[in-house]
Amino acid sequence: MEESKNQEPEERNDDRLVAINHQLKEIQDRISNWEKDQSYTEAHEYMKAADQARKLIHNLENSIPPSTNSTLLVKAHEVLEKVMSRLEDEFRRLLVHNRQPYEPCASEVDFIDSKAESALQDHAIELMCPDVISNLRSIANFMFHLNYGRECSRVFVEVQKDSLNDCLIMLGVKKLTLEDALKMEWSPLYSRTRQWVRAMKLFVRVHLASERLLADRVFVALRPMVGPTCFAESSRAPFLCLLTFAKAIAIGLPKPENLIRILDVRKAFAGLAPDVANLYPGGPGTCIRAECMDVIGRLGTCARATFVEFESYVGSASAIPLPPGGGIPDGLR
Repeated sequence: MEESKNQEPEERNDDRLVAINHQLKEIQDRISNWEKDQSYTEAHEYMKAADQARKLIHNLENSIPPSTNSTLLVKAHEVLEKVMSRLEDEFRRLLVHNRQPYEPCASEVDFIDSKAESALQDHAIELMCPDVISNLRSIANFMFHLNYGRECSRVFVEVQKDSLNDCLIMLGVKKLTLEDALKMEWSPLYSRTRQWVRAMKLFVRVHLASERLLADRVFVALRPMVGPTCFAESSRAPFLCLLTFAKAIAIGLPKPENLIRILDVRKAFAGLAPDVANLYPGGPGTCIRAECMDVIGRLGTCARATFVEFESYVGSASAIPLPPGGGIPDGLR
């Protein structure tokens, strides 16, 4: 009689294991069909399968002794990993293939270029339609709920970083290291000032503002810092790439003939400081704001040194005697 009572729980466990194994097999079959078919599968199908696998894992961990569930538990985790991998790919696909193209017209560029500063959403555009953003938000919420937040954030950062690099190319900004920029002749470097100033304003006020808006909307239901963190991580490298030009100007020799260019760059940068502060209000964006303020400070120092050189040059030029009969002194030619 006692032996019979001991066998009953074991039999119930065996029945549960058989049932769980059967359900896992069904999910595996669905995964195989997705892999063979190669056609589009709705994200909610992946989430449904992942949720089923998660519940099976929960049952195995909480209802069946570890001595009897280990093999099946490993299998269940493998199934969940496969489904979540497909959901991750779908998240990436939505981000990559649903961006709405944007190229500002000349009048819009002039308007943005002329503004001293702007609010965060003044020039931000909708990078994706509402339905796509809703799908992205659902996937992000689900992945974070199942402790796949790191994978979700990584994909978002990778895709948005590539997108911002493409924006720089579209704006005519060439990637330069600081060493490369400093090796350039000053004449071509300074001749690119106007293009850089315009590119900087468009990049900050349109492209960065739009990316920040997208990050906020995708991760709106999660912890407050998820969106700002993903945005800061995705935009840091492209933004610092754009700063390289300004750093090269700031480190350059304080030649009087470069004073106007230096002042142009500093004025543009100082005008964008409030925009940068709005984009990176704190936390993960602190280092980017600090980098921006450092460059503004360096440009100010360079401008002052250049102005001193300019004053000295003008003072020495005024002492040059005029040639007989008028004309331009040799020292000022």
